Amino acid sequence: LLRIHAREPHAELDAFLRLTLRQIATQGLHDELGGGFFRYTTDPDWQTPHFEKLLADNALLARVYLRAAKVFAEPEWQNVAQRTLDFILREFRAAEGGYHVALSALDGAGNDGGYYLWSREELRALAGARWPWLERYWGLAAPAPFASGHLPIPRLSRAQLAAELKQPQATVDAELDALYAQLRQRRAQRTLPVDRQVLAAANGLLLTALAEASAQFETPVDKARYARAAAELAEFLQREFWRDGRLVRAHAGTAPADASLEDYAYVAEGLLNWHALTDASIPQQEFLIALTEQAWSRYHVDGQWRLGDDALLRWGGTELALADTALPAPPAVLMRVTRNLGLNPPRSVGAERAA
Repeated sequence: LLRIHAREPHAELDAFLRLTLRQIATQGLHDELGGGFFRYTTDPDWQTPHFEKLLADNALLARVYLRAAKVFAEPEWQNVAQRTLDFILREFRAAEGGYHVALSALDGAGNDGGYYLWSREELRALAGARWPWLERYWGLAAPAPFASGHLPIPRLSRAQLAAELKQPQATVDAELDALYAQLRQRRAQRTLPVDRQVLAAANGLLLTALAEASAQFETPVDKARYARAAAELAEFLQREFWRDGRLVRAHAGTAPADASLEDYAYVAEGLLNWHALTDASIPQQEFLIALTEQAWSRYHVDGQWRLGDDALLRWGGTELALADTALPAPPAVLMRVTRNLGLNPPRSVGAERAA
């Protein structure tokens, strides 16, 4: 929709996009304190999240907000993208390289959302003299909606809060920022289980987000930070996920090794976006072409697509088209990569057999 609106602006689409972007970034989908997005909300008012955080969701939403910042010339959307990427680099990073697939919805004690929720008493004690500000800003006068307490969600803008308090905006920002830092420090003492799988597909999606951020951010520090993370991830994917001339699904010891079409498509897209910003060597370019061509030969059969190598088990049979789900349709991604590489789609297995 952002691409369509950039190409052919429309008032109704403009209003829809701005409203949706604002709701995603300011309501219960978004972690106000630490950045990043929960998997979904369970209510139509966007207030009750399923507290799991997925690497794929956050990588894709970072890209959405990067594009929104360009389409609407809105710095706040770029700030959302930056906070999301910084959250990923901080919270999802695996010790061996790459990035974990998910953060649990349950805290270390098994409480749903417990890592993110606060009792009124705990917040009052931490806020001290700033408690009336926080109570108004987060709407804490109402009963806690969760068993473990309140989820921080701003109920008005900081500018509105400053006006109500009759305080300078700079003062309100400084006080809230200091309080947020204090709350993050306290929250870090809690435990949050991590799904430590390092999967090719999700890391490929992140590589594209990092490459796009490196291209879009203007300050040298930010540009260099995302470029460095992208370079490390690209090298990790090529070194650790290419085994015996094929792509594997997961880093050793974390999940079954069989790759799928989405693994090939998202890794190829990430490498393509990263190489477009660098002076990629001939071997790197050749690897990307080999990866793309193998995806066609493995998963495009008799003019149709299959998601995995074994059609009898997990992924079912072949289909003429695979739809978008929570993730972009892998064939669409692969076709875009193929076109941008200037390649002709290889003949499918069925076509070769018929010949």
